[in-house]
Amino acid sequence: MYIYHITNLTSALNIIKSKQFIPFSRNIYNGDSCLNCFCSIKQGYNYGQEFQNQGVVLVFKWSGKVQQISMNESTPFKNNILYNQKPWRCFIPTNTKGKNLKIVKIYFDKYYLNDKFDLPMWTKFLPKKYLKQYVRKLKLEFILNLRQEIKKDNSYIEIL
Repeated sequence: MYIYHITNLTSALNIIKSKQFIPFSRNIYNGDSCLNCFCSIKQGYNYGQEFQNQGVVLVFKWSGKVQQISMNESTPFKNNILYNQKPWRCFIPTNTKGKNLKIVKIYFDKYYLNDKFDLPMWTKFLPKKYLKQYVRKLKLEFILNLRQEIKKDNSYIEIL
């Protein structure tokens, strides 16, 4: 089953490089001591909710147990289970380890990467056409390197 986590570039890079997700809280009685996600990116979820970080979607493959629960379900939740509270969210609680959660893809909002690169000073003197080509090349190299990192066999993520 594929799940989708919305975040920003810094957080996504930290997750990919460290192979760990650190929740807002590690207290098992806190409802946000988990990896929040969606089980579908297309329909059935409340996407109008406020996201603290956005611009990047990490796609994970979940191979563990899935349990449907109501939005009124109370903590604590057992680890190593994906809980689906449709239409609100899906989540995987803190202290989830093993080989159930693997990162498989990364997507960016259309213009998200445009201002994420520190360009050398000499690029100020480039005509717009060449500057655009240079920035495009940087973005493509960045995305290619990131996707190669994700394709490694050890792309399993722990939720601390």
